[in-house]
Amino acid sequence: PITYGDYADFFYQQDMTRHQDYFVEQLKCDFEPVILPVTKKPVEGGYLKVYQIPEGASLAVRNYARKYNMTDTMVCWGAYGILLSKYSGNSSILSSIVLKNRIYAETKDMFVNTLPAHMDTSGSVKEYMQRLKQQVMGLFEHQELQFAWIADAVGMKDKSVINTSFVYQADGDKRF
Repeated sequence: PITYGDYADFFYQQDMTRHQDYFVEQLKCDFEPVILPVTKKPVEGGYLKVYQIPEGASLAVRNYARKYNMTDTMVCWGAYGILLSKYSGNSSILSSIVLKNRIYAETKDMFVNTLPAHMDTSGSVKEYMQRLKQQVMGLFEHQELQFAWIADAVGMKDKSVINTSFVYQADGDKRF
């Protein structure tokens, strides 16, 4: 079996320039946290909200995804970006997405990685979702770069500006 030490040794020997360049290009934005209206007393250490997607909504997501050659994750993350945009009043959203798949079969499901992403929700929903689709494809291609390395590469001095994150768990329960 492969250990984390094996993976770390392998990882640090790789040339990550291509991945760093991708994130430098993608994160050309102001590093501003998403400011959401406070409707409840703030929770020490953050807040987690889990939503159960009703079967009918899950079917609608799946149908939209198939119609536009997307995945369920893309559609739900796109809806999440729209939700953040509406609540924050800003069409430029700096958030993150958690991906669990690695490109090497030996490390599949061994790690998760949080990837920062700039979401521009301007334009029509269809235009936004097509941009998001391309963005997600790029994130999958460059997912092996660690969050700290991405932050350093793009000059993100305060990593806490990424204060929202999307996690989609479609294995069994349709929850996000």
